[in-house]
Amino acid sequence: MKTKATKALIAGLLLSPVLSAHAALDPTKGYADPFNFNNHGKCSFNDSGPSYSDDSDYNYDTYIKNKVSPYHHLNTTLNERLLRGSYYSLDNQLFYVGGQNVPKYSGPASTGSAKAAPMAVQSGDWTYYIINGAHSDCALNAPAPNKGYERLVYAVGAYNHKTGMIKEPVIVHVKDTSDFHDTAVLNVDSQGYVYVFISGRNSTRGGLIYRSSNKHDNFFANLGSFKLVDAKNERGLTLDRDHNCTDSTKSCYNLGFTYPQAWWVNNKFVLLNTRYIQAPTEMTNEYKQTARRQLYMTEYLPQSGGLTALTSKKLVALDDKLSFGHYSVSTERNGVLAMAFNVHMPDSCTLKTGARSECLALGKNGIKQNRHVPNDNRTNLYFMYSRDGGKTWKNAKHRTLIDTSRGQYINTLNKLNEALLYQPDTSVDIVSGYHPESTTIKKRIYVKDLDITTNGYGGYLTSLKVLVTEADGIHGFVPKTSAESRRMIRALVIDQNGNKDYVGCYNSADCWADHAYSSGTVISHGQSGYSELAFPMSSGDKLAGGKVHLYNSNLKTAGDVKVWSYMGAQHYRDPNDVNYIRKVHDAKSVTGQEPVYFWAQSASNSRVDLVLSGRYGQQVQLTGNFGTSKKMTCPTAYVFNRCTTANNVM
Repeated sequence: MKTKATKALIAGLLLSPVLSAHAALDPTKGYADPFNFNNHGKCSFNDSGPSYSDDSDYNYDTYIKNKVSPYHHLNTTLNERLLRGSYYSLDNQLFYVGGQNVPKYSGPASTGSAKAAPMAVQSGDWTYYIINGAHSDCALNAPAPNKGYERLVYAVGAYNHKTGMIKEPVIVHVKDTSDFHDTAVLNVDSQGYVYVFISGRNSTRGGLIYRSSNKHDNFFANLGSFKLVDAKNERGLTLDRDHNCTDSTKSCYNLGFTYPQAWWVNNKFVLLNTRYIQAPTEMTNEYKQTARRQLYMTEYLPQSGGLTALTSKKLVALDDKLSFGHYSVSTERNGVLAMAFNVHMPDSCTLKTGARSECLALGKNGIKQNRHVPNDNRTNLYFMYSRDGGKTWKNAKHRTLIDTSRGQYINTLNKLNEALLYQPDTSVDIVSGYHPESTTIKKRIYVKDLDITTNGYGGYLTSLKVLVTEADGIHGFVPKTSAESRRMIRALVIDQNGNKDYVGCYNSADCWADHAYSSGTVISHGQSGYSELAFPMSSGDKLAGGKVHLYNSNLKTAGDVKVWSYMGAQHYRDPNDVNYIRKVHDAKSVTGQEPVYFWAQSASNSRVDLVLSGRYGQQVQLTGNFGTSKKMTCPTAYVFNRCTTANNVM
């Protein structure tokens, strides 16, 4: 085994931004990627720990797996009270709208992406939440992959809704990247252990799973340290050797999970996740994209203080030479898993050659560009649910679609069509004779959240609400002009029958969601299907996010459409904008004092705050208050309209 000095020297050289020696390693293994383990500045890993310059299975099994986090020492050397949220934007993907460069992602991002869940979970009197954030002592001294912002610092916090206690968070991990896609989620098993699932990105920075050393304690919520229980990716050839990764001249990498959705059901974790699979050559030669985003299910069985990972199973992975994948959201209730997803189709604007002039849009600083790629052509809405822990999956009409125990998955456009819930543009038929070169996708679906009710534990679906944003026009996530924002991007809720209702609209031509990446959440209460949602409506800046608005499913008529009823909203003059509003998983709202929403919020000092909120606008700010006691209250500086601390008064 290497000495401590040797390991520190090798790791220091390996992680240097000017050195390419890590090419000798296989960075597609999660524990050997130099950007998966930060080793810069005060937020370095403990150099007395394992060697991250050794990608052998022996090194992983002997010195990494089931060992305490190499960043646990930061809980004594850093001031956890300085932890905060973070911003993120894709400045290399800009549209010029109303004299403003509008990025694909923007604003406070610490509770995103919508495709990763859960971010917070209630256990007893406590709500555990994940911080995908930053710390002033972890500032960058060199650009990390994708963005030059602060490094991602992952920590687990806890809030007691009865006493108001805000525990000081436990730092779990630090990555040498600020990429928003490397987001973490958390959940609790039946014994009370808290697990943290940290996303990888494409074929780099593979997925990591940590587990708390202590079980949930309803008195103190002392989780102790976190152990790294899984960091070993699967080979792309193992996941899909028949339909992708077929070019023998190209590498098919080890792949970790992306967009983790971790649900405890049937005494195991079912991790619904996305894998970036190398597309066949005939697709990459024709279209401007090299990877397909396919939906998988990975089962993890807790054993002897760790996890045993079973081989991942395909859920939705079309075997054609046309579609480029899917994005999904999911949830679990009463032991039932539910998933909603879209499909990514190439069209005339995504051809490598021959794209039409209408595909050009104003890019950065008003320069005309064609930035279209197939995964931005997100259309149609599909749904399926499982009553048996992911073994079989049914559509909204309760017809069985696939049996994963028999190797079945949604593999054809015809089978995909059996799961169709909502089609925004009926003139685009992707099942029968779809021709990308003569088709332009003009309506897109961005999935945000869903919730369900069932007729008992493991029962059949009785109600469904899927929250989406729907965007018109060929240019995707923003309209071409600021004047079009109210008409071209809208928030919708789709039910189990495929019916759509509007959110925040005065009529079908006057909506307030001016960016397709604005993200809210929906929660069903009881068994009747009555639901409430929170959504960040536009503040007029054309960026993602806005002011928190609350609605319920008691529908009202507004002009020519049915709309959800208004319940209250953040003051329009409040300078703090919000995005990625998430539900607290397993939240029980008995008195109205329990948190049910969790969001990231911009602050006046360029900081991002994390906030827990109740059903009716009462809030507690977590960042800056760690180690203190504060109960949820109605905001006073900028009054939240109709906010109340009582239950069932709206």
